[in-house]
Amino acid sequence: MADPDGTLPHEAFVDLGGTPAVSVRLFPEDDARITVEGKELILRGTLSPWLARSTR
Repeated sequence: MADPDGTLPHEAFVDLGGTPAVSVRLFPEDDARITVEGKELILRGTLSPWLARSTR
């Protein structure tokens, strides 16, 4: 859940069961770490604009 200005108030972690194994960790500094089957993708400073579009 995002604050009214689109920022995340705290760190969040989601672990999706099943195949492929996927986890998503969101950080308050607008970063995310997405892991799929042990391979990491780190996104820096890109979440607020995406969340603002996705939550309207």
